[in-house]
Amino acid sequence: FVVPTTIAPRYSPSHKSIASPGGTGVKYLESVPYKIEFTSQVEKFDQHIVSISSPSHPTKIDCNNEDMFLVTLSQQDTALDRDIIIDIELSDIRSNTIAAIDNNAVMISFIPSEQDCRQDLNNVMNEFFLVIDCSGSMSGDDKIGLACRAMLLFLKSLPVNCRFNIIRFGSHFSALFTDQVTREYNK
Repeated sequence: FVVPTTIAPRYSPSHKSIASPGGTGVKYLESVPYKIEFTSQVEKFDQHIVSISSPSHPTKIDCNNEDMFLVTLSQQDTALDRDIIIDIELSDIRSNTIAAIDNNAVMISFIPSEQDCRQDLNNVMNEFFLVIDCSGSMSGDDKIGLACRAMLLFLKSLPVNCRFNIIRFGSHFSALFTDQVTREYNK
């Protein structure tokens, strides 16, 4: 799981930056004035969790509760200079869903099983949302151009009779279709 620290400065051409751990591809600032205390509960749900670690921050893992693991950052008042990355390794007996729950946030990862993917989806109403970052972090290196090409590929790959919408965000957000949540695609 990656917990983005969105209030930390993510790009600043005039500041020195350091490489991102965990392969997130984001350049981080060397120092920021913002601090965080982070605690997360990882529910066991019979998930057969082998290990929990963080390539981005030193962490403490409390295994004393039979229902969950408690993950906290080792350092109090940790600087918001990088994303918080929590790696959860499962045993061979795997579920396709895992959740991490905190007081004000829930993070859920769902991976469709082979059986889910083999279902006949022609009789199922699918709904797709494409969320596009149009903030200042997308300037340079033709990032917006790449996002546009990805969006066209997304649109051309939609199944007929599904529903979709495109949402862009930067300083504000807006949706392509504002009169309804999604619109039918029938091309």
